[in-house]
Amino acid sequence: MKGSSLPPAFADRLIKLLGMIGSAHDGEALNAAKLANKLVREASLTWSDVIGKNTPAPPGKTAMDPETVANAIAEIYESRIRLSSREISFLSRIPELRFFSENQLAWLHGLLDRARAKMAEPPPPKPQKSRKARPSRKPKGEPKSPPNAGEAPIDTTPIPETSAPHLSS
Repeated sequence: MKGSSLPPAFADRLIKLLGMIGSAHDGEALNAAKLANKLVREASLTWSDVIGKNTPAPPGKTAMDPETVANAIAEIYESRIRLSSREISFLSRIPELRFFSENQLAWLHGLLDRARAKMAEPPPPKPQKSRKARPSRKPKGEPKSPPNAGEAPIDTTPIPETSAPHLSS
């Protein structure tokens, strides 16, 4: 496939996956980046083969290896750092870029540095479950209280019959 155009089914699938990298849902974006990379690998291609690396960069711009950029994006999303809406928008546009300005490269490297710093941190300790104090048990040998202990005794005297008039139908 190198040196020739990509098959339409491959190109359509790759375009859909790369479009999903801009999702507001980090898990979906990360999964799309990984699936796009897997699709390219399974076709025995590199990202340079897919995008083309022989196009010269315009003045003031730098060409970046697409595979390196895709891996950086995946690493940023995997770290689960908090991203502003502006940062999310920037990351979603990266797959469309073939060349980067100095500011764009600095921004991408800054996000990658933040992601790596967060991943190097030890995870926060899990909160300890507070143990509720159990009611004290009565020492052995003491008789158990009757079932209605502490309640008013039930009156068991029979109710006297009265000479109320019977209703007849």
